[in-house]
Amino acid sequence: MYKMRNTPLSETFCHSLNQAIRSLFKHKCQFPKTASNVIFHAGIFYNLNDVWTEQIADIATTLLNQFNNNFPLLVAVSKIRLFSLQKQELAPISPLQAWNPLHDFQHY
Repeated sequence: MYKMRNTPLSETFCHSLNQAIRSLFKHKCQFPKTASNVIFHAGIFYNLNDVWTEQIADIATTLLNQFNNNFPLLVAVSKIRLFSLQKQELAPISPLQAWNPLHDFQHY
């Protein structure tokens, strides 16, 4: 998760990473390859989390903490960067108002 803060992964890469993690987990726990994935993600069993979901949740938490910070300089720099992003994307409203984490920006 620490490395994903600096280098966000694409959704397709996260899904392939999830498949590799589940395959390794099934092998180490001696489950058959045909075992249902639901038992690994269910809260009452192993509660494995999806890498894509964890990444989006981490990004959302970081944004929330960044704009609700006690340091006025960090908040001011964040607002300037947000308005710069809005200008680059030619967005009519702030990216945080219409933010969809599954939306790919044009320049990223």
